[in-house]
Amino acid sequence: MTEQTRPHVQAPAKSVLSECREIAHVRLCEVIGKALAKIDEDLFQLADKTLKRAEQQVYLDAMTRVRRHRAEILSKFEECFRTIYDQRLESTKKEALGAAKTGADPFASLELSLVSDSIIETGIAIDRLAKSVRNSADNNEMLGIRARLGMLLNRESLEETDNPLSPEAIFEALNLACNHIPAEDAVKQALLSAFQPYLSNSITQIYQAVNQSLVAHNILPRIRHTVKTSGDAMGVSQRMAGLSATQRMHALSQSGRIAQFDPPAAGGPAMQGDATGIREPMTIAAMLSGLAQGNVAARVEGLRMLADPVRFGSPENDVAASAGLLDGLARLQTEVNLGTAAGVLAPGFLRSLDRGLLADGSPLDQLTIELVSVVFDHLNGDAKIAEAVKGLIARLQIVAVKAALLDRSFFARREHPMRRLLDRLAEAGSDPSVDLAENSAFLRGVKHVVDDLSVRFKDDNDIFETALAEIDVLVRREQEAAEARAAAHVAALAAQEARSAADAAARADIAARLKEGTPAFIREFLSSVWVGAIVDAQIKGGADEDGVGARLNLAADLIWSVEPKGRADIPALAGMLPTLVRGLMRGVIAQGISEPSRQAFFNQLMKAHTEAIAAAKVSLVEVPSQPLPSHSKEAPVLKPVPLIAVSDAFERTVVELPKGATLEFSDQQGRDRYKLTWVSPKKTFYLFTNGAGMRQMSASALAALFRQGLAVLCEGTAPMVDRAIDALAAAISPVELAA
Repeated sequence: MTEQTRPHVQAPAKSVLSECREIAHVRLCEVIGKALAKIDEDLFQLADKTLKRAEQQVYLDAMTRVRRHRAEILSKFEECFRTIYDQRLESTKKEALGAAKTGADPFASLELSLVSDSIIETGIAIDRLAKSVRNSADNNEMLGIRARLGMLLNRESLEETDNPLSPEAIFEALNLACNHIPAEDAVKQALLSAFQPYLSNSITQIYQAVNQSLVAHNILPRIRHTVKTSGDAMGVSQRMAGLSATQRMHALSQSGRIAQFDPPAAGGPAMQGDATGIREPMTIAAMLSGLAQGNVAARVEGLRMLADPVRFGSPENDVAASAGLLDGLARLQTEVNLGTAAGVLAPGFLRSLDRGLLADGSPLDQLTIELVSVVFDHLNGDAKIAEAVKGLIARLQIVAVKAALLDRSFFARREHPMRRLLDRLAEAGSDPSVDLAENSAFLRGVKHVVDDLSVRFKDDNDIFETALAEIDVLVRREQEAAEARAAAHVAALAAQEARSAADAAARADIAARLKEGTPAFIREFLSSVWVGAIVDAQIKGGADEDGVGARLNLAADLIWSVEPKGRADIPALAGMLPTLVRGLMRGVIAQGISEPSRQAFFNQLMKAHTEAIAAAKVSLVEVPSQPLPSHSKEAPVLKPVPLIAVSDAFERTVVELPKGATLEFSDQQGRDRYKLTWVSPKKTFYLFTNGAGMRQMSASALAALFRQGLAVLCEGTAPMVDRAIDALAAAISPVELAA
C-alpha cells in the first residue's frame, strides 16, 4: 500500500501520533465502559444456555467478577492501552532504525525462554478474538490506519503486529486489565470473549475517527493500493509448491494475490531475459503458447496482460475468441431468457458454467471468463450497492462474458462500453440520492434496460452505448427529483441563514458604537429590540426611514443622546429628539412591541435626556462637543462578519465539504447514507438527501456528529471494475488453500 503523492505533513509526527492515541483511547474507553455495564447479563445468558456444568460455572464466575471489578477493569484498561500503544510505537521506531544500520544482527533482540501453557492458550484466544473484530471492520479504514501511521513512523507499510491500534493491541490491553482480578484463567478468557461483540460493532467507527484526524493533518488524504513486486511476505511461492496449475490459479484468484505470485523455475519463466539479465515482459505470442501448454507462469502473465492498457488495450493485440464457445454462450443466453425464471441468474453463475462449454474455448478464453467472474464476485460483495441493483446486474453475466470475449480490452480499457455500463450501474446502485425502493421508477427503468440487453445483445457493442444513455437519463431524473424535494427546504434555510448573517452584522455594528458608560437600559433595548429592526430592514430592503442606513443612524444617535453633554450640545440634542423618538417609535411598532413596553422604554429615555441636559447646564467642566453621528457624510452599511469560526479539524471538514459528497450517519437507527444536496452560501446549513428522505442540520451540529464518529465522509471510490481488477493484485488476505 503506497500513497499517490506524499504531501507535506502539517504537524509534528509525535504530536499527531499522540492525538491518534487519545482519540482511540477516548472511543475505546467509551466502548469498554458500555460493555462492562452489560456483559454481566450477557454472561448470565450464556450460562443459562449451556448444558455443560463446567462451562456454566465459568460464565457465572465471570459474571460475578465483572460485577465486583467493573471500575478496576476500566481503569486498568485505560492505563494498559496507552502503555501498549506507546510500546508498539517505540518498538517500531527502534526496528526502523535498526534496519537502517549495516550489518545489524537480525537475531540480536531474540530471547529464548519457556512459555507456560496458559500464556499460549491466552495468546491463541487473543488471536481468535482479534480476528473476529478485524473481520467486522471496514477494510479500507484498517488499511488507512496502517498506511498513515506507517508514514508517520517512516515505514513504507505497517504490519499488523506493529500497528498500535490493531485488534490484537486492544485485546492485549484488555487481557492485562482482566489479569488484575482474582480468577481462574478460564474465567478471564470468558470475560475477555465477552468484549468481542462490542468491539466488533464499534471498531470501524473508532478507525474512522482516527483516519479523519490523520487526513485533517494532511497525512495521506488519498491512498491507493499498489503491488509489491519484491519479496514474498506471505510465503505464497512456497505454499504453492506441489499444486497443479489450476489449483494455483484458483487459490491466487481467491486470495487477490495474483500479481505477487512468482512461480518456481520448474513452471517456466514469467519473464524473458537477455544476456544482460534484464527481464522483459512476456510477449503475447509467448503467453499464448504457454497457455496452450498449461504453463502456470503464462496464466499469471495472461491475467496481468489482459488488465494492462499498454500491452493489451489496443485492437491489434486482440485475439479472436473461439467460435464454438461464443455459439454455446449464445444458446445459454437464449435458454436463460426463455426459462421459467425469466432471465434470473445467481450471483456466482459464471463459476458454475458447464465444463463442456468451457472446453470449447481456448485457454485465453477460459482466463477471460475467470476474470469476468472475479468482477462479478467483487460487485456482489460490495455492501454499498443495493441488493436490488446487484440482482439486476447479475443477469448481465453472460452478456458481459460475450462482450469481454469479443473485445478483450474490456479489462484494459476503461472506455469499453460494457465496462462503463457495469461501472455506471454499480455507481447508481450506491448513490444515496437514487430511490432504490422496491418497484421504484428507477428500478423499473433499469430492469427494462437489462431485459433489453439480455435478449438483444449478439455481437454489437454499440448496444451498450444506448443502454448507458438510458441509465444516465434515469439517474439524472432521480437527482433532479431529489433536488426538487429539497427546494422548499433550501428556500427556508437560505432565509434563515440570511437573517442570521444580518443579525451578526447588526450586533457587531452596535457593539462597536457602545461606550463604557452607555446605560444598561439602552444596551438592552438595542440588543433585544433594535437589532431586529435593523435585520428586517436588511432582509426586506426597506428605503428611507425604514432602510438599514436610517436604522443604524438611529442606533448611533440614541447612544450619543445619553452620553455626557457640553453646553454647546444642548441645542443639537433638543433639535434631534423629535426625529429620534419618531424613528424609534416607528421601528418598535414594526417589531410588534406592546404598548406598555414601548411606554416604559420611552419614559426611561425621556428621563435620561432630561438628566443629561440638566447636568450639562450646571457642569463646571466643559465637556468637548461631539458631532451627531447621523450627520456623517457617509451612510452606514452593515459589514458582513464571519458566521463560522473553524476551531478544530472536524469543523474544517464540515466547511470543506463539497456539494455531492456522500456521508454515512449512524446517530439514528442503523447506518444511513446521504448525499449532500445543498450548502448554504455562508456554509452554516447543510441539506442531505437520499431515496427515502432528507436531513438538514447546522454546521455546528454536523461538526458534532463528526467529532463523535456518528458522521463519516465516504471518500470517492474508483469505478467498480477498476476496484475488482486492483483487488486481484492487492495483498489483501492470506492465501487459503483447499485440502
